[in-house]
Amino acid sequence: MGKRRDLGRRVWTPCFVLLLCVGVAHATDFNFSGFASFTAGKVFSGNGQNSTLGLVYHCPCFLANYEYAGVYDNKGWTAQPESLVAVQMNAHIDDDLSATVQLDGRDVRDDAKATVDWAYLTYQLNNHWSVQAGRKRIPMYYYADSNYIGYSYVWVRPPVDVYGWDVYEYDGANVLYRTNFGDWGLLANGWVGEQDSKNNVYWTNLYNGGINTESNWKDIAGAYLDLSNDNYGFRLIYMQNALAVTEHPGPGGATTPGMDGSWFRQRVFGAAFTADVNDWLVRAEVNEVKRTAPWAAPAAPAGIVALGHRFGKFTVMGTYSVYWENTSPTYQYPQRDYTRTATVRWDFHKSAALKFQYDSVKDKSPNGTGGYGNTFGDANLVTVSLVTVF
Repeated sequence: MGKRRDLGRRVWTPCFVLLLCVGVAHATDFNFSGFASFTAGKVFSGNGQNSTLGLVYHCPCFLANYEYAGVYDNKGWTAQPESLVAVQMNAHIDDDLSATVQLDGRDVRDDAKATVDWAYLTYQLNNHWSVQAGRKRIPMYYYADSNYIGYSYVWVRPPVDVYGWDVYEYDGANVLYRTNFGDWGLLANGWVGEQDSKNNVYWTNLYNGGINTESNWKDIAGAYLDLSNDNYGFRLIYMQNALAVTEHPGPGGATTPGMDGSWFRQRVFGAAFTADVNDWLVRAEVNEVKRTAPWAAPAAPAGIVALGHRFGKFTVMGTYSVYWENTSPTYQYPQRDYTRTATVRWDFHKSAALKFQYDSVKDKSPNGTGGYGNTFGDANLVTVSLVTVF
């Protein structure tokens, strides 16, 4: 069964890319857009030299991105962990069919390259229903679709205590339903798919000390319901999937128990609320990931609460976020992080903004992973970010 799945992935992906290229070649209308973030930061203080991050990076460290292992360490000011440029193309093949491709360029780990984060076809069934197929981001979070479009939110980055997991995209299909009720808009999205992540940097660099580790997700099925108007937004999210984590330690190396490719189950629950009233902003989001693996936390709740205010072209926001893993008889090394964030955003141009942010993370992980005193360690980070859309 496993070999058939692998064969299916190897055949399906190039076939879809070929179909997408053929469609684009026959498109009658092209639209190009893009976005960029030029972000520099410095860790001013902290600990964590003996943390799991300290095995790969020069800690104290601040983890700014789980998905690409974007880490600020004690080497001084750097723009490498988060800066990026992306270009998106939308091609209308006919009145009902369109193709979308997004190409991202970043240099997180001295490995500058472009990646295809989006590549999908959309077929508009009618005014309410549409079907999409291809590669998309997994919409586990409120800002999942705009996670790297820094211009679309106040923070330098959505708080990583909630925003970050080992797999962030899927190859599959989804169905969208849109309608309006007076001033309110309703959006429902259901998706299915799978994803293989070779040499997954989330596991390899952040948790396993550089040991090549693979993460595979299959049988992904999820849905969210989004209700919003000009001032308020509400979203509920549910997803489930099977996953396997496989270490490749090399000759003579030992594999961590449970990270041998064995499959186990995962469920994700989430809710979000936004408000924008009379220059006051509220952002709140919670989710909980539940896994059955004996080496993983049985439940990992996380949350964000943020309050902001606009003063003309300036917006200030304070944020508190937390990631808190539960323990079980087979899992006694939880990761527990608490982060306080202060952000100032200056909208000096209609399509560009400058942001200043201070983050202070406290690692309260008891008896950290692998016997270390904490998981990642405390850290204080200052970042400056110029963001734009074009």
